[in-house]
Amino acid sequence: MHRIWTCNEVEIIVEDYFSMLRSEMLGKFYNKVDHCKKLVSRLNLRIEHEIELMYQNISAALIELGLPSISGYKPLYNYQKELVPAVIREFLQQNSEFIQFFLQDTLTVPKPRMMHQLLEIMESAPKNSSLPLLSPNDVEEWVGINYLELEARNQQLGDVGEKLVMAYEKARLRMMGRMDLLDFVEQASETIGPNVGYDIRSFEQDGKERFIEVKTTKYGKLTPFFVTANELLFSERNQRQYYLYRVFNYRVSPSLFQIPGQLNNCCRLRPSIYRAYLA
Repeated sequence: MHRIWTCNEVEIIVEDYFSMLRSEMLGKFYNKVDHCKKLVSRLNLRIEHEIELMYQNISAALIELGLPSISGYKPLYNYQKELVPAVIREFLQQNSEFIQFFLQDTLTVPKPRMMHQLLEIMESAPKNSSLPLLSPNDVEEWVGINYLELEARNQQLGDVGEKLVMAYEKARLRMMGRMDLLDFVEQASETIGPNVGYDIRSFEQDGKERFIEVKTTKYGKLTPFFVTANELLFSERNQRQYYLYRVFNYRVSPSLFQIPGQLNNCCRLRPSIYRAYLA
């Protein structure tokens, strides 16, 4: 029978989670299994599986709050809505150095990596995840700053992600024997402009154009990303040629997945900004 988590239990696990998160963001080694086993000894009424699930609950709450999360804990959105975000907020109020730490991390751009097996960085796209629990008003009330959105605005990070995709696309075309197309792969965000509606122009094996929108993060595979109205419209008008490439885990081991077609069909979109005109 499922037992409700107490505030004290969640406080202990949140503290441990942030300890691991700090290590991950600093590039320091840590062992998730060891952390979990130590918590079992502190929470003697809980088993490892329950603690692992709570780690995933914390990832989900952090993502919804616009905060970084541990890459290895897939977000699980069935958490106690009134408890987990409140404990996270209390922890951050008592450990305010994390706020500055997160802010600095949004500005950090890892050095570009030499990728010898470029075609191997492509993974399958994630399946549909659970619906978030928090409303935009909840998020604003709890944190106020969306650090994931700040990271998404980091143009240097976006540029290294686009260059990684450029290299991947050239490797893909080379594998298909289309050496004649390599020089025509284009970083359109640079050559045409940032508002063209896509970032990379590449090609299919038959020579048809492929329009690629690149979204890059240092965090995990299921970290949400941000799209503009122009990108959304371009994906609708060019859905047969349009691809979203999501670059993730750029800090440690860059990987990516791709989703074809218009963004409306592959993503659940939540408004985050409005254009306002005087009434």
